[in-house]
Formats: sequence, structure tokens, C-alpha cells
Amino acid sequence: MFRKGCQIGLFLLISLAAIGANHSQDFLQQGERLLQENKPQEALVFLEASLGQGQISQKLFLYLGIAAYSLGQTERARTFFSRGLDLEGDLRQTLLFNMGNVLMAQRKYQEAEDFYNQALALDHRDADTLLNRANVRLIRENYEGAAGDYTQVLALQPQNPQRQEIARLIELLRAHVAARLEAERLAEAQRLAQIAREEEARREAERVAAIQAEEQRRAAEQARLEEERRRAEEQARLEEENRRREELLARIRESLSRAAEETKNLQAGEGAIKKTEEELDLAD
Repeated sequence: MFRKGCQIGLFLLISLAAIGANHSQDFLQQGERLLQENKPQEALVFLEASLGQGQISQKLFLYLGIAAYSLGQTERARTFFSRGLDLEGDLRQTLLFNMGNVLMAQRKYQEAEDFYNQALALDHRDADTLLNRANVRLIRENYEGAAGDYTQVLALQPQNPQRQEIARLIELLRAHVAARLEAERLAEAQRLAQIAREEEARREAERVAAIQAEEQRRAAEQARLEEERRRAEEQARLEEENRRREELLARIRESLSRAAEETKNLQAGEGAIKKTEEELDLAD
């Protein structure tokens, strides 16, 4: 197949060289015709010849991209479509659609969806773009979005030959979405229940902590009162001891004072007695 393609291309290049530069528009038309005949290899030669003649247009880059894409040259097709998008013209929506197709073939699904979105912004009723966006959304597991796009496709194309398959797919997707939403609802309910349990546990912990704090406060207050009572009792005991000590000292001082007085009186009495005895002796 490769050898055959090379031979055809060489033959066409020789033919194009013989035709000359004044037929560049014919090159574009020939390329378009060959694309319609599903001959992308031959079409690409004519289209590149038209490009070589400087016939720059959105249509030319669109056809170049389609031809390259048909030959599996996705990166080259992407370049052609991108160059077409840089130009002004009425084929922008078609170029965006085909750029999305190339990116989808390259498995760059996020970028592909972005281009389909841009294409639909220009024509939201384009069923082909909706169908391809639905497919890429399905791959990206955006089942709700895919079901919505498939539904719009059937609304726009009631006689779509794949209507039964698409309708069945929509049913499956909606069932899956419903199951997912129910699972999310249950998960949310469980999450909220867990939050409620945690909140209740937090409040209970705060209540217990408050009770313990109150008990500790009361215990501390009781200890303080006990300490104050003990100190008051100790102070009273000391004061009582001091009072008794003072009383004892006073009694001792009083007793000593009386003893000293009695001693003095006794001494005075003894002198008198001696004198009397002396007097008695003399009388004898």
C-alpha cells in the first residue's frame, strides 16, 4: 500500500508540474472531488499544489486537514485545521468540529471537548457535534452531560439510524446517573450523620469537661475554705495559748510577788521573836 501511494503521488506531481501555476483553483477543485471520491492520498497532492500556489483559505486548510486525517496523519491534520482557524471565514464551526475529532483520535479528550464546545457555541443545533461531544463525555465519565447531548441528538434527528441504540444508551446513562446520585445522597446523609455524631460527642465532652471543671472548682473552693478554717482555728488556738500563757505568767508574777512579801514579813517577825527571847533570858 505504501509503494502504491508513492507511485500515485509521483505521477500526480509530474502531471501538476506540466499543468502549471495558472490552474491553482483547479487544484483545489480536484482535491475536493477526490476527497468526495474517498481518495485522500490523491486529493492531498492536489491540495498541497494549491497551497504551493498561495491559494490560502479556510476551505483549503479544511480539505488538507480532512485528507491528512483520513490518512491517519493526525498531527499534520491538526496543524492544517489550526491554520484554517487563524483565518477569517464562514467555515470556523466546521474547522472547530474537525479539530475536536482530531484531538479525540489522539485521546486528548479534554481538549476535544473544548473544541466541540466552541463549535456548538457557533451552532448549538449541530447534531454531529453534539453526538461527538456526547461520545467524548461518555469516555470522560460525564454521564449526565453525555445523556443530555444524546437526547438533543435524537430531538434534532428523529430518524437517526442509530436511534434505538442511542435511546438505550440514554436509558442506561440516566439509570447510572440516578444510581450515582442516590449513592451520593446516601454518602451525604452518612456524612451529615457522622458530623452530627461528632458534634454530639463534642458537646458531651464539653459537658463532661464543664462538670469536671465545676467539681474541681468546688473542690478547690472547699479546700480553700478548709484551709481558711484550719488557719482560723490555728490562729484561735495560738491566741488562746498566748492568753493562757499570759494568765499563767501573771499568776506566776503575782505568786512570786506574794512570796516575796511573805518572806519579808517572816524575816521581820523572826527578829522580834529573838528580841523577846533575849528579854526572857535576862528575866531569868
